[in-house]
Amino acid sequence: MKIVYALLFLCFCASAVQAGPYCSMPGASERFCKADTDKSDSLSPEEFQTAFPDMTKEAFSMLDADRNGVIDGAEWDAFLGRHEGSKKNGMGGMGMPGNAPTEEPATPPLITPPAK
Repeated sequence: MKIVYALLFLCFCASAVQAGPYCSMPGASERFCKADTDKSDSLSPEEFQTAFPDMTKEAFSMLDADRNGVIDGAEWDAFLGRHEGSKKNGMGGMGMPGNAPTEEPATPPLITPPAK
């Protein structure tokens, strides 16, 4: 039985080492890593507010999906995926109107103003 526990412990340790810190992973968000001033691989409410002073506590709560009081790399990446996806669809992100250029209608309007 001790061997089983030892093997489970080794597997757990190997998976923890394999995951590695978020900021050392290729493709990690530079903004997240700069905001993580204590290098804990998570953003506390204070770090978030300092890095993004225009953001509200409600915004922090929305990003903190697991409600553990910090935003980790996976939560940040999920937010960026939603945010960037909506920008690509002509939105400003998170469902907000963007600055995407509008196209002119291909047909003339139904009512044409009189010529001068």
